[in-house]
Amino acid sequence: MKPLANKQIITIGMDLLKDYCLARLSNAEVDCIDLDLDSITEANLVMQKLGMRDSIRYECSDIRKFQLVKKYNCALMTQMDYIFDDGELNEIFKKFHDAEIKNLIVISKSIYKFRLRDLFFEPAFNLLYSLKNIYNRNINSYVTYRRRYGFFLSLVNQYYTLSMSLEYKTKSGPVRVMHFINSSFNK
Repeated sequence: MKPLANKQIITIGMDLLKDYCLARLSNAEVDCIDLDLDSITEANLVMQKLGMRDSIRYECSDIRKFQLVKKYNCALMTQMDYIFDDGELNEIFKKFHDAEIKNLIVISKSIYKFRLRDLFFEPAFNLLYSLKNIYNRNINSYVTYRRRYGFFLSLVNQYYTLSMSLEYKTKSGPVRVMHFINSSFNK
């Protein structure tokens, strides 16, 4: 984790193990933004017990409204892109770009590359999933988004340049990992 050593990192969405490993292995300072107040309270207590409270901070906030006052070197979105619509994602990427965050790392299961075999499966899956959501709709439901790889790149490429992309397979499906560099730093 040398590239992230001694850096300031902002993560969107909480994952205690990810945050702990990131801070511990790279000596980075990690600020995590999430909307779940109860989880954030517990996470801050856990990190305090582990002696990591100076390295890892959790804050209850909406990234769309969060003020990027601190100078961050890296923004990390792990499986959080699926809750934002295209306009919101665009605003977030612009916010990171304008704050001069050099590195953007996205790790997601909701970004896929179209394959011929998906011609039937993808629309059928989306239809069944939508019908299930309509049937099970309750006051706490929300929309999630899946995006084609090329479309996702078109959202990010306004502000960042793709540096690396890979896909690995898990039992629950493929995961896409992408590293982008702020286009202002490429000039």
